[in-house]
Amino acid sequence: LSGKNYSKMVYLIKANLKLKHLIDLRMANVDMIVPGIEALSADALKLLNKGVGVKENINLLRYARALGMFVYWHILWGIPNDKAEFYTETLELLPLIRHLQPPIEINHIQISRFSSYLEHPSDYGIRDLRPWPVYEMIYPEWADTGKLAFFFSGKYPCQSHTHPELVKELFTEWEFWNKTWKETRLVLTGGGNSFIIHDNRENPGQSNHHKQHRLDLPGALEVMNCKV
Repeated sequence: LSGKNYSKMVYLIKANLKLKHLIDLRMANVDMIVPGIEALSADALKLLNKGVGVKENINLLRYARALGMFVYWHILWGIPNDKAEFYTETLELLPLIRHLQPPIEINHIQISRFSSYLEHPSDYGIRDLRPWPVYEMIYPEWADTGKLAFFFSGKYPCQSHTHPELVKELFTEWEFWNKTWKETRLVLTGGGNSFIIHDNRENPGQSNHHKQHRLDLPGALEVMNCKV
């Protein structure tokens, strides 16, 4: 499509799409995607039943940036039965992907109508489910808010609740990431028998502080064939 008078499209997708799929979407004028990434820890993704791994999530962010596509994604915390290691693993990973688009938000997970957390709370160790208190301010006293509410709160095992310092550190890293990612690069250039990697992830936002690594064959081919 060409010209100024065209419609833009937004797609909700899984994070396991291949590069060729995103190219097709971009050719169809899709410039924003909403993938269900939600975590960058393998164990957290399993706990959330996402059906994808960290590798697929990072690959999608790589492809999207290469194609100029905006990615509307989140990182979740406060997940029932989560572990502190989920967040320490994520914090170790984030400096390595500062050249990719950060999440829009870091959100506490919500227990909502039609979710597995509400339909099968015992599977997740959730107890004392209650509608959010705000519903009592909206509906009359005689209303059954348990049937009317969409959002609920409950008690459940959760190590991110007992380790708030990890959540605070995650927010701090995210804020820095947001400020610098557009000026941060990890780029492979060159051709023939050698390639150069331009890398300023250690000095994000400072385009004049790139590390340059020269790769000669066959090492260059190993980098070119790397899928992560």
